[in-house]
Amino acid sequence: GGGASRAQLARGATLSLLSIGLALVLGPLLTAVFAPAEASKAAKLLFTAFVTASVAEETARWIALLLLSRAMVTKDPREFLCGAVAVGLGFGVLEKVRYLHNAQNALALGALRGVLTAPGHLAYALVSAAGLWSWRHARGSFLDALIALGLAVLLHGFYDAAVMSWEVQTGASDAAPLSGLAFWSLFAAVAVS
Repeated sequence: GGGASRAQLARGATLSLLSIGLALVLGPLLTAVFAPAEASKAAKLLFTAFVTASVAEETARWIALLLLSRAMVTKDPREFLCGAVAVGLGFGVLEKVRYLHNAQNALALGALRGVLTAPGHLAYALVSAAGLWSWRHARGSFLDALIALGLAVLLHGFYDAAVMSWEVQTGASDAAPLSGLAFWSLFAAVAVS
């Protein structure tokens, strides 16, 4: 019941710290190993959006969700959902703190990224959580978990690519508004979750 859900929220919050730490290691590692040496601006942007950011963050979050699913007290899906929400939102909040630390216009960046990307991180976590739940508790296959992870990576990557391309085109990184592609990517992530 409620005690298990509160415990899962606490585990989720703790695992969000693990996931952001893993993402901070995976992103540079993936870049060092796989980044194209000679590439156009567009190719570098897509690599950054889909690999350095999306694959690293979603893989780290997936690992945290897997650990969360193994630490469940009950087999109640509501317990896992509470923890998955904490992992997704916790990751989003911690990432925003990191961005704010380096921002020139922290108020604009905080308002924009806090309001617009927090639902994205929650949605990506819920997409991955659905696949993990299917595999671990609903007689699904490991393929279900991988497909959900892949979908989360794609949704996250499309959102990041849209925002990053706007930032590159305008030179403004502290107040990048949602472009059409970013809006629809975020909308799709929320709808799918």
